[in-house]
Amino acid sequence: MKCIVAADKKWGIGLKNKLLVHIPEDMKTFRNLTIGKVVILGRKTLETFPNGLPLQGRTNIIMSRNADFTAKDAIIAHSEEILCRNEGCLSVPREYADVDRFAVVTVEYLDKKGEKKTRTADGLLGMAIQHELDHLDGILFIDYLSKLKRDKLLHHLEKRRKKEAKEAE
Repeated sequence: MKCIVAADKKWGIGLKNKLLVHIPEDMKTFRNLTIGKVVILGRKTLETFPNGLPLQGRTNIIMSRNADFTAKDAIIAHSEEILCRNEGCLSVPREYADVDRFAVVTVEYLDKKGEKKTRTADGLLGMAIQHELDHLDGILFIDYLSKLKRDKLLHHLEKRRKKEAKEAE
């Protein structure tokens, strides 16, 4: 995991719900580095964004101890507790790896009638929700792996595909 933080000498990251400084070039760099990635922020930080909406083009995970808090187009994590589970995906057939996910998440969605609903989930359902929301942002479970593990998994997948293609001839 990479972390981008703007902090003062005492590791303060803001004052009165505002950034310590506003440097347009830093904002542009942050945008370029985080598009298509996961960003984790607190509820108070989200409230400072325009209209209090999550950042577009990213998976937004909002940390909040408030069990009733919801945010459109974001995953709400009510705990810093992380679960590590073995995940797989039809996009990467018959390959599996351990992936860290938040233990408890809350999502907002529209049901079949178009009515707004909120659901808090943990365990396998919480993991599956996070996994499927990643797909909406073009993220696969292998994107969470280290380069070494991802390369090894992809090498194994390619080797198996070649073997199966040869056997099919």
